[in-house]
Amino acid sequence: MIRIPLTPEMIEEAQREQKKFDAQKTWNKFPSPNAYIGLLGEMALDIHLTSLGLDHEWVTFNKQGWQHPDFRHNGLTIDMKTTFDTKMWNQKPKWDIYVMGHLPEHKQYLEIRGWLTKDRMEELMEQAEGSEGSAEGCVKVIRNFGNGPRTDWTFNDEAMFDTNKLFSSIFI
Repeated sequence: MIRIPLTPEMIEEAQREQKKFDAQKTWNKFPSPNAYIGLLGEMALDIHLTSLGLDHEWVTFNKQGWQHPDFRHNGLTIDMKTTFDTKMWNQKPKWDIYVMGHLPEHKQYLEIRGWLTKDRMEELMEQAEGSEGSAEGCVKVIRNFGNGPRTDWTFNDEAMFDTNKLFSSIFI
């Protein structure tokens, strides 16, 4: 696990940018006062990668739609998933790599808990479908936010690859 320090200024900046992003959106999955934590996770990962001298591109956050990944590195697309939960949440995998960031309530640091490839995520989801919705740390969750049921998937620490492999296998 990697802990990346956060500052009050980073949190305020993420909140300001999220307001700008929300103002241009034409559709919202579900409104949340905590939506800014996604950007906060991206900011923290960008700072961490930069501090390590790792070549990467952080794709502009305040963009129309969801056609672009959060990061690019050596031809790979990378999505940062930040949550107050200790599990990574996702729907249909689209990018090559998913990095899980946990934001503790105190917001003093971001924990990078693990990561998954798109292929491994799909493999776990398929196994869970065939096992009453749960397999190897992957759980199928059906939720309703008022727009009808939606299928999400959670991936706990058991399902994810170790963060050391993220830096020895991906960010090289």
